[in-house]
Amino acid sequence: MSETQLVDMLGAGEAKKIDIFKRSDGRPKSVNDLGEFAPGEEFSPEAIRARTLQFFVRQWDDAKGPTLGRRGLRDFIGSFKHDERLKLLNHPVNPTALYNAIVNCGEPGNRPLRVFRTLRGKMGRKRFRKVLEEALDQAVDFYWSLRPRTHTDAHAFFRDLMTNAGVPPEEFPRRMETLRRRINRTINQNNWARKYSPREATLKFEGVKDSLYAREPLELVIMDHTVIDTFVVFDNEFLLPLGRPTLTVAIDVATRMILGYLISFEPASLHSVLTTLKRVNRNKNYMSKLFPEIEGIWDAWGLPKTLLVDSAWEFKSPSLQDALRDLGTEIIWSPVRTPQYKSVGERFFKNLNDRLFHKMPGGVPAGPTEMRLIDVKPREDAVISLGSLDEIIHEAIVGYHDEFHTGIDDIPAEVWKRRLKSRDVISDINALDHLLGRMARVRLTRRGIRFKHMDFHDQQKTSKLLDDLSRNAKRRDQSSSPVGSARCWVTIKWDPIDASCIQVWNDGVKPPRFVTLPNRDRQFGALHALGPDDLKALQDYLFRYCVGKAGECGLPVKLHTGVLAGYGVMQLGRTRSEGRAPRYHPCRRPGSVQFRAACKANLV
Repeated sequence: MSETQLVDMLGAGEAKKIDIFKRSDGRPKSVNDLGEFAPGEEFSPEAIRARTLQFFVRQWDDAKGPTLGRRGLRDFIGSFKHDERLKLLNHPVNPTALYNAIVNCGEPGNRPLRVFRTLRGKMGRKRFRKVLEEALDQAVDFYWSLRPRTHTDAHAFFRDLMTNAGVPPEEFPRRMETLRRRINRTINQNNWARKYSPREATLKFEGVKDSLYAREPLELVIMDHTVIDTFVVFDNEFLLPLGRPTLTVAIDVATRMILGYLISFEPASLHSVLTTLKRVNRNKNYMSKLFPEIEGIWDAWGLPKTLLVDSAWEFKSPSLQDALRDLGTEIIWSPVRTPQYKSVGERFFKNLNDRLFHKMPGGVPAGPTEMRLIDVKPREDAVISLGSLDEIIHEAIVGYHDEFHTGIDDIPAEVWKRRLKSRDVISDINALDHLLGRMARVRLTRRGIRFKHMDFHDQQKTSKLLDDLSRNAKRRDQSSSPVGSARCWVTIKWDPIDASCIQVWNDGVKPPRFVTLPNRDRQFGALHALGPDDLKALQDYLFRYCVGKAGECGLPVKLHTGVLAGYGVMQLGRTRSEGRAPRYHPCRRPGSVQFRAACKANLV
């Protein structure tokens, strides 16, 4: 190490000078150096004793006349009998104690207070003979070697060692407390990692790292996921429970503004990340039309420069990285199994739980055992529909933006206004839809596309697609009638967690491009859309619900082959004394006329 490096380390407090006290012949001597007094110990009896000895030793160094004999030191101490400075330094000093302090506590001109501290009660004592001490050390090591081992197990192990060694019981430690204290004195990060795991040792002992930091809006955006602590229903009329959805949120690190979110029944995936990113790049002007009761505006949107996501394998696709880089967003990943790294998102989720989810009907405020004890049944109490939940979250986000945030020591909305100098936007918002999705070949007609028992159609877009694609369609697929609908097979991309639209590949134009066809069913809005998998789960639940209702009413159940809703028909038969038992077709899909009629007849 060079002198410059040493000087820099001393200036930064990373190095300190070690005092080496020497004898009169130049050899180093041992010194009692127990460190400085702790806060609150300045006026303790030990501190007063140390200051008193330090005072007399320094006076002896300055006098340079008194001898070290017993009589000379007694006379030297007596000469300060009426000194005003000894009113606070009132610890009695005898010649022997003063002699030991002069000889052993530093050297003239360098006698710090810490070397005058007493060793009484600070040195380890060996109260047992060697075989007992070794057995206690083995019992401590036995305790730290495996997770399930308890203090009782360690004490039993110790007694077995003593029995095998032939030590009589009267020589054992009288209480298990002796072993417990020795175990507690060995608590450290290494032993904790041995007994539990390195990760648990890190979480317990290592200091918390600084949170993520960004200076400008949209410089760094965190995307995090959580399962909402609330059961939701399909609609407010029939209260069919859908379960607990997953909430994906994008948060701007610099301002703590919420840039977009997604509610879905699909676990966190690449689909949810890109769908949320699409909403991050869109303005929120729709709020005034969809939610006119909400006061305030939501102006947080734009193209993020850097996007931080979970370190899952599906987020590390090279094609995804290249595609997002082409759009102007760099993707990075958080460390594995470190939720504290994204504490910004965790804090927002806790805020939503405390304000909304735990207080709403159908909320999950505690664990299963506690809820069972207080007789809380969130699935049965659920009355919040997916659309209502979407509106409530919008209102909560607007309020969150206008409240003081201790993390940035300011109001998020005000920080956003002050720091936002310019806002980048994505060149084509629909490009995100083309990055992912499952492929399928379907038939396009004048009625649009029938896919997954749902209709996707827009009059102008369907007309344009048929006009562009019909010239390349096979003639045998067309109707023989001159007024029959044009038909052609097309390639589509569809999102398993979003049934609001599909992407149709139009290769009849130059250059080829995707065209978005919306879902004709209004239940599948763009903001809180259900995916085909979600609909299938709803159908399965409705199937079980109908069978249960029929059993409660004593009605025979007749089932067609196939699956409930759009995939098939379920029939409930009711016996009458006269005539034939009527058949009810509860649903082609939730929300259909047949389904609502069956519900009103109390058959569903």
